[in-house]
Amino acid sequence: MSKADEDAIRQIELRFDAAWGRHDADGMVESLADDAQFVTVNGAWTKTRAKYLNFNAARLHGSSRQFRASTRETPIMHVRLLAPGRGDDARAYRHWYPCLAQNRW
Repeated sequence: MSKADEDAIRQIELRFDAAWGRHDADGMVESLADDAQFVTVNGAWTKTRAKYLNFNAARLHGSSRQFRASTRETPIMHVRLLAPGRGDDARAYRHWYPCLAQNRW
């Protein structure tokens, strides 16, 4: 993987952090595939982009929800290919350790 590829993958995570800070549910899912699966910090598991979008809009960022005033940052991120050397079949993933400003774990 080239440095440019790795940097592009890192930017996806940083855009997610920024969307979280804006409480922008649409921005949070812009990098997800339609069949993306996402496990939240509370253990909720969504299995499509649309379900994750609805989860964020309804539960995380509504005016009376617990994460409404939170921000998010990714202080450590490792990027690697799941299948090095497989060209177009290779899939990249982000392994990150996010911290919520008001909800650190």
